[in-house]
Amino acid sequence: MSVLLQQYNMFLDTERCLSADSKGDSVQLPLGQVPIIATGSGQSIKLTLNEFSMPRSWYNVNANNNAFSLREAVNIVPPFVTSAVIPGNYETVYEMLTEGWVGNATGLIAGLPSPFVAALLSLGSLIGNTVTAVTLINPTSINQILSNNSLIIDFTVTLGTPVVNLATVNPIIQLYTELGDGFLLLGGQRINSGANITATSFTTTVVSTTQLRFTGFYNATTTTENHLYLRINEQSSNICNSALDSINVDSQKTEMSSTRILAVIPNEQDIINYTAPAPDIFFTNILSKQVSQLSIQVTDSVGRTFPLMNPLQNSLGNRYFTAVIQIGIYQSAPSPYALAYTPIVENTPAKRSTQPNTALRYGVAAFGLNSPGQVNGDGFYGIDGQLRPAYPSVSKQ
Repeated sequence: MSVLLQQYNMFLDTERCLSADSKGDSVQLPLGQVPIIATGSGQSIKLTLNEFSMPRSWYNVNANNNAFSLREAVNIVPPFVTSAVIPGNYETVYEMLTEGWVGNATGLIAGLPSPFVAALLSLGSLIGNTVTAVTLINPTSINQILSNNSLIIDFTVTLGTPVVNLATVNPIIQLYTELGDGFLLLGGQRINSGANITATSFTTTVVSTTQLRFTGFYNATTTTENHLYLRINEQSSNICNSALDSINVDSQKTEMSSTRILAVIPNEQDIINYTAPAPDIFFTNILSKQVSQLSIQVTDSVGRTFPLMNPLQNSLGNRYFTAVIQIGIYQSAPSPYALAYTPIVENTPAKRSTQPNTALRYGVAAFGLNSPGQVNGDGFYGIDGQLRPAYPSVSKQ
């Protein structure tokens, strides 16, 4: 247990008045003039998030989750091409497919190939070819959502010129962890190692010398982050598993370690709001005795910042947050297993005591012995009831 010694609030707004080393989503707070200090032995610092608000100023489909690669299976070394789904906020998987990834007939007719078609026609064996049709097998309508459809992406691409060895070329889609969370967005199988150039994230079927079919493994989605994470720079008592600090890596090992995460906040509305429903929901105990520089950063689940819509968005735009952080200084209570210190009380009066005579039990026979607890007091009573001096006088000869 610990006892609260001092408590106060820190109010933050990162929308303006930021130094050059700070941005609206990653702020450096100099506390030199108002340091947070735990001075005494057994004292500690505790930070608690009570309020948080932030505009959701990033696309659901963004640079953290939209990258994909295409490679010819016959060429296990480059040429290959990496491209991306067009960033944006899509209401349905169907809209993301038609407007952001594989496209539709309208785009082909207008001479505006989709990111997927452009990447496909950049492969060595398909350079100079054309795509005459992209046909969605699933989903086929904006009305199809996870409650009434598997949302496993399935589509065909028809080439304008036959490719005799198309079965050998066999273009494959690859979604690498090091490129981000494209496998979560598109419902493909993750490839954890960039050195693995033969694995495929979608099943490729060569229908004919002019047609390819691509089928995912899992349901696609229009967003991959349901929460934002508030992180501080101080070492603290909180812990997490290694996935929450992995960035674009999968170690394929489950490990636990200290973390700088202060809070995890649902990312559901255009304005992200959090108010603590009870005391001590999101808090951390700082391991140092003093905080003179506090860094606070907003990230996604694996520690990446949310991509900007414009390079100046977090300095001159709408990327900022407000927060109320409660600061507490606590004193640790003694261990219940420690022996309490009891001062020694000397009950025996000092030699030639000057204590009141009432301490000598006047009128009570002591049978020739000192009264209980008395050694060298003002004297003692003998068996005859007479007071005997503690130090009899010695007669002079």
